[in-house]
Amino acid sequence: KIMSSLALPKHTSDDQTMIFVTSSGYVRRSKISDFEDIRSNGKIAMKLGDGEKLVSVMICNNNDDILLTASHGKVVRFKVSDIRIFESRASRGVIGMDLGDDHNQVVSATLINSGEDSMILTVSKNGYGKRTNQSAYRTSNRAVKGFSALEVTQKTGKVLGAYKIQENNEILMMTEKGQVVRCESDNIRVAGRRTQGVRLARITDDQLFKIIVINDDEIELED
Repeated sequence: KIMSSLALPKHTSDDQTMIFVTSSGYVRRSKISDFEDIRSNGKIAMKLGDGEKLVSVMICNNNDDILLTASHGKVVRFKVSDIRIFESRASRGVIGMDLGDDHNQVVSATLINSGEDSMILTVSKNGYGKRTNQSAYRTSNRAVKGFSALEVTQKTGKVLGAYKIQENNEILMMTEKGQVVRCESDNIRVAGRRTQGVRLARITDDQLFKIIVINDDEIELED
């Protein structure tokens, strides 16, 4: 099934590439030109292991950092330039995050620029969340287990994802049963990494499955 869609710009700079992220914590970079002139039957983008899924595809710059978030509540942030550009589209890439558990998986990926003053919104499947300044997410090497982004408990449920937000963004939270909850980013409490956050959505016998961050000039859609 289709897991991600991406609008390619007509004009790109030399330092722009595409980055792929999988549920098993693998990442790979490819030239944007590798995906020009794709036929209707598609083209192999990267190799996936058994049960592995594509989580995100993004266009990145060499000076970007990438933040990977895992369902058990940890994140890792490292430089995009730490990932070499792969020539073979059939390769799996390299390890971006050491998940350390077969039941743990990468659930979201977002790009961060150190020159921005952004917040990171972390949301759990049971509707808990918080805002944390991006500076709290220190840069490290890739292929590590990472550090805590949200304290996962039975009450919070597993982490749904972490998303870069700005002031006055609107957040749409959608549940598996079709409920939609809308809130302003400024109304979400700012808290440290090692906290559970506060209840953002009151849901019963249901779970969140998608977050949409509505910006002034774009919409960021994450599973």
